[in-house]
Amino acid sequence: MLVWCLAAVGYGFMFASSVYFMMYYIGRPDLLSLYMGIISIGALVPMVVLMPIALKIFKTAQKAMLITQLITIVFYGIAFIFGENLILLYFCSFFATAIGAMSNVLVNILVNDTIYFIYLKEKTSLYGTTAFLKGFAQKCGNTIPNTGILALLAVSGYIPGAIGQQPDATMFTLHFGRVGIPAIICLVICIMFIFP
Repeated sequence: MLVWCLAAVGYGFMFASSVYFMMYYIGRPDLLSLYMGIISIGALVPMVVLMPIALKIFKTAQKAMLITQLITIVFYGIAFIFGENLILLYFCSFFATAIGAMSNVLVNILVNDTIYFIYLKEKTSLYGTTAFLKGFAQKCGNTIPNTGILALLAVSGYIPGAIGQQPDATMFTLHFGRVGIPAIICLVICIMFIFP
């Protein structure tokens, strides 16, 4: 259930912080449409192209989730270190989103795996309960980034509309919220898969 929640949190933080990141950290509101287009297309790619390939290569949803999260951490790490280089930022953001967004689809496969496992072990179907728990976890995971980014900006001294005049704490928060928090969440998911 925690993995289901964290998958939504990581994906949500990446999207929720992107507008603030581009406007205030990069300081280029004129590039906001381009940047959001890049990550939106990046989020669409796994659903159409990468997901079947990942499942064919890795055979199970659990292994696919683990490997894709590890790859996503690498792209987030590069973006964190070299995030001010726009070309590299676009490249890393696209691939981190394309590979990381698969977690939202893989979660649905993991839900089915959970249902089958319970049935095989207990000889009872808990489809409704499992689907409810997944839905609840996902709703919690969607709420955390939407309110979380606003809370982080509030405590860091964010000044609305002050492009180029944000305090250092806000600049760090914007950068960390865009790539650091999603990378940490990917790492936590990986640890949960390696050490269940």
